[in-house]
Parts: sequence; C-alpha cells; structure tokens
Amino acid sequence: MLTFGVNIISSTEQLRKITIEELYQKIAYPSAELTGRIAQLRALQSIDMEQYRYNKRFLPYFTCGIFTPPVRKIVNFHFARYFVLDVDHIGQKNLDLTTLKNELARDERILLMFTSPGNDGLKILFRLENKCFDAAKFSLFYKVFAGGFSQQYQLEQVIDNRTSDVTRACFLSADQEAWYNPEAHTINMDSLVDFNNQLTISNIEQALREKEKNETRVTPDDDTDVKAEINNEILAEIRQKLNPRLVEKQKKEVYVPEQLNAVLPLIEKRAAELGLSIIEVISIQYGKKIKFGVRHFWAEINLFHGKRGFSVVKTPKSGSNEELTQIAFDLVNEVIYNIHD
Repeated sequence: MLTFGVNIISSTEQLRKITIEELYQKIAYPSAELTGRIAQLRALQSIDMEQYRYNKRFLPYFTCGIFTPPVRKIVNFHFARYFVLDVDHIGQKNLDLTTLKNELARDERILLMFTSPGNDGLKILFRLENKCFDAAKFSLFYKVFAGGFSQQYQLEQVIDNRTSDVTRACFLSADQEAWYNPEAHTINMDSLVDFNNQLTISNIEQALREKEKNETRVTPDDDTDVKAEINNEILAEIRQKLNPRLVEKQKKEVYVPEQLNAVLPLIEKRAAELGLSIIEVISIQYGKKIKFGVRHFWAEINLFHGKRGFSVVKTPKSGSNEELTQIAFDLVNEVIYNIHD
C-alpha cells in the first residue's frame, strides 16, 4: 500500500491508502484535469520557474509511507514497503529521456517508472522485501541503494538523495508510457546494510557525509518540498535513539487566530502574481512567521492579529535580503488593506 493526497500545503490532510496498481492507473491513464495541469506546468516551466514551482504544489501526490493517524508527519510513521528514486535534470547531463527509460526498463527490480511533471526526470519505484518500521533505517538504506544505483547507471549528479525521508511526497504526473512491472524483484534492506553492526553503520554514515561534502549538487525542480534544511523530527528521533533517557522539551502550544489562517491563501496568491514563492510558514504566538523567496534571495516577516486587527513586522536576519524584506512587508500590508477596503 501507498498513501495518496491532494493538498501538499496542508499539514493536517488525511491521506488515503491506494495500491500500486491504482497509482499506475492514475498516471498511465490520467484524468483530463491532471493531463491539463501537467500541460500547463510544462508550458509555464519555460516561461517562469517561480510560477512553475508554486503551481506544481497543487498537483495530487503520493508517499511510500503508511502513517497512523494518516497525516504525513514523521511522528505518525508506521511503516514503508516501497521507495522512490528521483532522477532529475536528465537533459543537463546530455541524456535522452526515452533512451534512459528503455535502458532502465530492463532492470528487473523496477516496479514502476514514469516521467516527472517537469518532463526532464524520472520517478522510479521499488518494492521492499519486508516492511520497514524504522524511519532512520529507511533513510540510511535509501542513501546506500541510491548511491549504488546511480553508479550502476552513471547517474551520480542527477539522483536526489534528499528523498530518503519517509515523509517525502512525490507528485503525480501524466505519462501514458509509464513502465509497470508487477512481477518486479523485491529489495532486501539487510543485504545492503548490516543494521546489527554499529561499526558498519558508522562507516557508511561517514562515507555518505564525505560524499555529500565533495559532490556538486544539481538543484531539483521536481522535488516536492525543495528545502535544504534537515527534517527536525528525524533529528529528534536519532537523538532519542542515541540517548533513550533524553526527554524532549514539550513545545509550547501557540494560539493562532483564525483570521491569520484565512488571509494566508490571499498572501500566497498575491506573492505568486509578483513572482515570489512562500518558502515556509511557521505558527507563532498570535501570529505567523512567513518566509518569502525569489531565486537565491529570501526575506522573513511576522504577521500578527490581535484586538486592534492585523500588524506586520519586519524580521531582518543574517542572510536575508533587505529589499525583498521591504517588498514582502508591502505585499502583506496590501493584502490586509484590500480585505478591509
């Protein structure tokens, strides 16, 4: 089983389970709506990459993790039976998509393979021999497997290792030539990583760190979340395993007025119209911390709501762009003003 969702932006969406056969049907025989969305995205990609990334977030998606309750969070992770390799920017390595697809189709381990929404990459699904109930083990195995697979097919610079997170989602695409082999060979995690040998694991982790330090990354455009930050929940899980007695500090509950949740879609819409993307939104006491981005620039503002209504506060930080901060400040104030106009 896999899980399926339609609103990647939501942090509370209830995912539903689907079979690999259902996923294949959705991609190989797409609805008119999905076909239209993919066509629009590919046209937009050649015109405005910021708009492309923004609009891509409205595609339906799936994850390989099963969650209980069915909300895509690491704390809810139950198990995974599948995993996906992302092969991005094939054209940048002077590879032909059809040729590569035909070559990979001969690999008896590949369960499902389809062209990415951006039409310059592949999503490749594999099935594990046994369910994996440990997010940290899954992540380590994934990186080892991805490294071996990329070397086998000379794809070192185009396979994205950041999809090793069990919560990572993969957008659906429309590909009538999607490859599906229900008889594909399963992958045994223990055959690649001896999880009972701590020295082996330490050596693997060290080798992976060295590799990540030395290699030049290609920034993925078909990645779901496109964030360089390490998932804090996975770090917390690793810390807990290192020290079982460690008691995590309880996060303070924050109150966020409903008016802020209501205005956020309007801010996102206006930002998209101006060619800006919203990288991150964090709930804070009586407010929202909103991080804007354009190309390699970013800026952050805080939006509050209290007895006197909305208030916008600039939060200049090291590395942020002063001009973009002012633009973000003006943008949010404009949206708020129009609400009351």
